[in-house]
Amino acid sequence: MVIKCYIRQMALMCLVAVAALAQEVQLSIQANPASVDLGQRFQLTVTVAGSMNNVPEPNIKGLEPFNIIGSSQSSQISIVNGRISSTKNVNYTIVAGQKGSFTLGPAVITLGDKTVSSNTVTVTVGQG
Repeated sequence: MVIKCYIRQMALMCLVAVAALAQEVQLSIQANPASVDLGQRFQLTVTVAGSMNNVPEPNIKGLEPFNIIGSSQSSQISIVNGRISSTKNVNYTIVAGQKGSFTLGPAVITLGDKTVSSNTVTVTVGQG
């Protein structure tokens, strides 16, 4: 009986910890510039920040009409009073291959059984 109670308590603590992590993670995307000419490059920056040890790679919706020609990333981890915070920026260099207005995002990450989504951005591609 005592063992069953202990196992239930441990399982509940794990679920609470995963839920807390998912609530403390922020995910955002930004396009710079948001308006480009056909064939011109722009930067898409995805930022994942929060209290977690391991920042997962986000999946980004809406990139199909574009050509990703490069990417770079930076990470920052800090520990203050035993609390671990991390930020990961992934910068994509993208070439606009079609004319029109496109919605990029949301970027999505999964933490345990929780899904965290970002904002969306609109990129306008004009005649070059």
